[in-house]
Amino acid sequence: AQEPIPRGDSLLGLAIMETKHQTYDQALAASIAVGSDYVELVIGWDDVETAPGIHQPKPDFAQIGNAIFPSLGVGVALSFLTLDTAGDRRPVWHQQAAWDDPAVIDAAWSALRRTLNRLNYTALISLSLGNEVDIMLTAAPDQQPSYVVFIRELKQRLKTTYPTLPVGVKVTAGGALASGGATPGQPAIARQVITGMDLAMITYYPLDDDFKALPMEAAIKGLDRLVALFPDQPIHMAEIGYPSDPACGGGPKAQGDFIEQVFQAWDRH
Repeated sequence: AQEPIPRGDSLLGLAIMETKHQTYDQALAASIAVGSDYVELVIGWDDVETAPGIHQPKPDFAQIGNAIFPSLGVGVALSFLTLDTAGDRRPVWHQQAAWDDPAVIDAAWSALRRTLNRLNYTALISLSLGNEVDIMLTAAPDQQPSYVVFIRELKQRLKTTYPTLPVGVKVTAGGALASGGATPGQPAIARQVITGMDLAMITYYPLDDDFKALPMEAAIKGLDRLVALFPDQPIHMAEIGYPSDPACGGGPKAQGDFIEQVFQAWDRH
């Protein structure tokens, strides 16, 4: 009943998947019909570099996406996974070296450029260099300094070759809001990897330590805290959701209320 607030250059994307009841094409068409501007394309470094210095991904998702998404008029948020939520996505022959080893950086850059070259007709809205990287890095504090060097070097090379492509690294909201890092006086590793990036890329599922949904008021306050934390960077809520299962403290109505309040927070900010 309220007058809509123009969204300006803000973008909406819906996560879609194939199920036994719905093909990927059907899910994609449904998401476009309700206003989705883009889809996420997830490609791991170890998917691309199939042997040392050899790039023969099967299937080649970048090439497939380049043939499909432009014709449908949807953009792509590319996630090139160097670290994932629970795994190191370097090919195994790189995993014994430090992240900031020049050979490791060169290999990542080669696989990333190959991926971007295959998406030459695709409207890329963003590039993430990892997914929820703070989870793995918090568990391996000795890797934190070298990983920060690694992503900043990739970011610098990207700015030279793809100057208009917004670059970030996805972290969890919990990691971004954490009080401190592994070394006294340092910010949390999530904020370290965001520093110097074009975007603050956040995944947000308002859950407690038992993976139960937070009360609605606390869930929405978390969004306001994130906005206050990154006043000078555009925020890309790379994933945001609330459980629909009562066993997780949610439910269909609670999930609907959360989505409505997310859009209200979007308008507020």
